[in-house]
Amino acid sequence: MNTIELFVGLKIPDTTAITTLQAIHTLGKNGVAKLSREIYYKFVFEGDVDSFSQRISRADVIVNANKNSCKILKEGEKLNAAKGAVSILVRDTGDKCAGLLKTLRERLGFKELLGIERGVFWTLHFGKDAKNPEEEAMDIADELLHNRHFQEAVVYRAG
Repeated sequence: MNTIELFVGLKIPDTTAITTLQAIHTLGKNGVAKLSREIYYKFVFEGDVDSFSQRISRADVIVNANKNSCKILKEGEKLNAAKGAVSILVRDTGDKCAGLLKTLRERLGFKELLGIERGVFWTLHFGKDAKNPEEEAMDIADELLHNRHFQEAVVYRAG
């Protein structure tokens, strides 16, 4: 069994991230200088990692080549994080991505696919003056980035 993580971003400015950053500043959290958003996928599958990685990054239901960029982390690889950046992964509690899994397996031929996790991957870039960026990022997540009734937010650490 193998896993990869796929991060799908926009090639154009992300208006959701721009608006969210404005909301963060309105909340008085001015230590966040920049904010980015990507859709996060974790795939569990059997078979060759390189072959699966190439195929899944070309699946149009995951990555639209006209508007999305993507990066892949293979098992054991770490995400390059900028100094002062904290990443928060927000996932729906109990989401097994059943519809997407069925589409990928039955319609697009990913028979080796065993499971999927999906979420929104927020990266908050803090200025030099931030005293505890991880704590501030979780406060922002609790106030704005997720709904505690059906979602969970965790500080992301690769692996």
